[in-house]
Amino acid sequence: MTLTTQGAPGAQAVQVWSLHMLSPHWLRPAATRSSDWQLQVVTDDVATVSAQMYREVGEPWSWVDRAHWRVTQWRAWVERPGHLLTLAMVGNECAGYVELDCQGPAIEIAYFGLLAPWIGRGIGGWLLTQALRTAWQFSGVQIVWVHTCSLDGPGALQNYQARGMRIFRTDVEWRLA
Repeated sequence: MTLTTQGAPGAQAVQVWSLHMLSPHWLRPAATRSSDWQLQVVTDDVATVSAQMYREVGEPWSWVDRAHWRVTQWRAWVERPGHLLTLAMVGNECAGYVELDCQGPAIEIAYFGLLAPWIGRGIGGWLLTQALRTAWQFSGVQIVWVHTCSLDGPGALQNYQARGMRIFRTDVEWRLA
């Protein structure tokens, strides 16, 4: 899918929700946890890993905003101060990822998702819990936020809300298939 304008022939309305957490006390941790689930902060070849995870996680959900980025754009994204890329590992297998964009008092969960074989196993709630805990550890943080849409995985919005995030804005985007 590609972004377009309302009224374009074949355009489909996509609901977009922006959610935030204004205090670490809002966090409701996921109950599910396995001893073989680990976090791995990516420090080598970060641009390649970010691009690969974006494609593999985002393709089923029609992620389009960075689908045509070049290597130089990926490098510029990941080399900015405040970028943090973390993988969810199950043993030696990657299950998903989260990218935090830490810009002063506001931290965006810029990208978050699981690879298809891992959806529905409780890893998403655990990974989001860890991402929120990590975000609140940065000095001076006042808000952690994210946006999701009606094209994302069926449990995405529910997961954000179950962890304590609250909707603060809704919008509509138009997309072409």
